[in-house]
Amino acid sequence: MYQKVLVPLDGSKLAECVVEHVESIATGCQVPTVVLMQVVEPIGLRGYLPLGMAEDTYRDAKETAEIKAKSYLNEMADRLKAEGIAVETDIADGLPANEILSYAEEKVVSQSLIPVLVVTPPGCRISR
Repeated sequence: MYQKVLVPLDGSKLAECVVEHVESIATGCQVPTVVLMQVVEPIGLRGYLPLGMAEDTYRDAKETAEIKAKSYLNEMADRLKAEGIAVETDIADGLPANEILSYAEEKVVSQSLIPVLVVTPPGCRISR
């Protein structure tokens, strides 16, 4: 039925609440792949360094955030893999809402030859 489930995670306990639900869907519907995604938000505004921040410091902070995101996603992936679920991870840079919607539109909705179910909780839709 479902070929891929995208699970955006931000590192919060609230976001992690979805993992148990994803386990049930992936197992019950025999989903071939679950994709765990985290977006690393930019430091500064629209590509400009924050006032007084050296470029090396900026790069180090960005690298640290990406390493932390990778470690976190691997931890969540291990939890799903322990249940026999195939998992991929993806780290994106940018604004979370934009990056998640872009991923869903570019990599799922627009390229799928089969129907796609997109669930947006009421009140959470962002107008573009």
